[in-house]
Amino acid sequence: MNPLAANSQNILPRVVVSSYLIFCGVYQAEGAAFQNLDFESSPSFPAGTDNPPYIVQPTALPGWTVHIGDTIQNGAWANQSILDSPFVALMTDSRNLLEGQKSVLLQSTYSSPIGFPGAAPINVGISQTGLVPADSLSLHFKAINPYYSGFPIAPGPLDIQLGGTSLSLIPTYSNGGYVEYGADVSAWQGQTVELSIKVLTTPVYSPNFPEGVAYLDSFAFSPTEAPEPGFLSLLLFGSALLARRLYRP
Repeated sequence: MNPLAANSQNILPRVVVSSYLIFCGVYQAEGAAFQNLDFESSPSFPAGTDNPPYIVQPTALPGWTVHIGDTIQNGAWANQSILDSPFVALMTDSRNLLEGQKSVLLQSTYSSPIGFPGAAPINVGISQTGLVPADSLSLHFKAINPYYSGFPIAPGPLDIQLGGTSLSLIPTYSNGGYVEYGADVSAWQGQTVELSIKVLTTPVYSPNFPEGVAYLDSFAFSPTEAPEPGFLSLLLFGSALLARRLYRP
């Protein structure tokens, strides 16, 4: 037998199998599901304090990328917060104001008081890329403004993006500073896209030093259609729109 012919017969099946495995690997990577949308897969941390040192925990938010302004941060704080400073923190147990054991707290601020040279918003957020389930019609999540007693406004302002497009958030339930939201995501069914969750700044908290804050939790894709905006939705949307207009320097 011709040894070259024999080798070619052996090589061809290997090439086919290798190509198939590579294809499967790429397909699985591109079609990976979103992770840790309710933050319950995050590890537990000690109760912590709001005093320095403020420690970035690389394992705090598995699956998520943390953004402080234009900078990607290697993790998030855990059970820590500080006034007048931009941060992302995992809040657990008694520090968590939402359901389950864990949620995330996002706070955005200006770099310095308005009027100072270079004063600009430092908006914070988290993001990840994943597969929107093929039957998804809506995205739902929960949020709370921890300072509602002094500043009775909706959490945020929030900018939730899917595939680079800001979603139209529809409040489905509200009780004080606690709001449940829904949004139409039918345009992204079966697509692998980036989910970005941002908190912007607003002068409602301080005209000279705008901030924004929200606890967020329980992000979930649903085969149920997003509800139509009602009076509550329009009222909160108007408040959010006003806050975003005021926020612009």
